[in-house]
Amino acid sequence: APGAAAPADGRNTLWIFLLIFVPLVGGLAFLIVEVLPGIGKSRAARVAGTAVAKAIGLSRRRELESLISMQDTVRNRLDLAEEYLAAEEPHKAVEVLQPCLAGVHTSDPELRRSLARALLASGRGADALPLLERLSSEGRLEAVSDRLLLVRARAESGSVNALEAYRGLYEGDRGLEAGYWYAACLVSRGLRDQAGEVVRDMREQLRRFPQFKGTMGKAWLAKAARLLAAK
Repeated sequence: APGAAAPADGRNTLWIFLLIFVPLVGGLAFLIVEVLPGIGKSRAARVAGTAVAKAIGLSRRRELESLISMQDTVRNRLDLAEEYLAAEEPHKAVEVLQPCLAGVHTSDPELRRSLARALLASGRGADALPLLERLSSEGRLEAVSDRLLLVRARAESGSVNALEAYRGLYEGDRGLEAGYWYAACLVSRGLRDQAGEVVRDMREQLRRFPQFKGTMGKAWLAKAARLLAAK
C-alpha cells in the first residue's frame, strides 16, 4: 500500500534479531561486517587500525615477558624477540636471545638466524656475520631472505663490494626485499636514477604477479619508493 514501509530484507531482519536478543555479540558483528568495510579506506580508519595493532603488539610483548619470568624457555624467548623486532626494538631482541646461545642450543639454527637478524637490525652487521657464515656453510641459508641477511652482514662489515653483492642477489632471485636493499645502496651512493630503475622493475613485478600484493612485497616496494621521494 502507498506509504507502507518496505519490508526488511533477510539480512536486515537478521541484524534486528541479533541486536535485540544478543546485543553484545550482535553489535560487534554489525560493526565488523557492516561498518568497518565502509570506512576501511579512510585515513582515520587506517590510523585507528595502526593504533589497535600497536596496542595488541604491546599486550603480546607484556604477556611474553611475564611468561618468561615463569617459563624461561628458548621458544618463549624466540617469540618475544620476534615481537621486539616487529616493534623496531632490535636491541631488546638481542638481549633476549644472546643468553640462549650456549650449551645444547649453541648450534640451534633458528636461534642463530634470529639473533643474526636482531644484530643486523641493531646496526651490528660485523657481529652477525660469523653466525650467518656458519649457517651458510651448513647449508641453512636457502631462502632468499636468509641469503639477504648474509649479504647485508658482509656489506656492513666491508668484506664485499656492497653494491655488487646486492645487485647480484636481486638480479638472481628478483626478491622485492632484496630490491629494496639494492635500491637503498644505490641511493646511498647518489645513484638515484639507477635506484629509480630498480623501483620501476619492482613495481612491474607486482603488476605481473598480483599474488605478491598480499605479501610483504608490496611493503618493500613502498619503502623503496619512499627512498626516492626523500630529498
